[in-house]
Amino acid sequence: MGQIIDANNPLLKIEGEAYRATTLADHVTYIGWAEVGTLDSVTKWKICKLTYDGADAGIISVTWPAGSRTYSYEWDERASYTYT
Repeated sequence: MGQIIDANNPLLKIEGEAYRATTLADHVTYIGWAEVGTLDSVTKWKICKLTYDGADAGIISVTWPAGSRTYSYEWDERASYTYT
């Protein structure tokens, strides 16, 4: 049985970078990284979306906005992007 990613998991954090994680009720976690001090509304975030199986909470997909792993997205807009 899997489990939802803990937003405070130190393995997800990158030294010297700001880190955000939000888990939603619909089996989705967004994780974001940016330079320390970057505002959530600035297009300098790298964001991924983890989707979980509702039955056992195992991760079934890890996707990125438009398939891109670049630091060019806004954390505030994370739910509006198309993830592939």
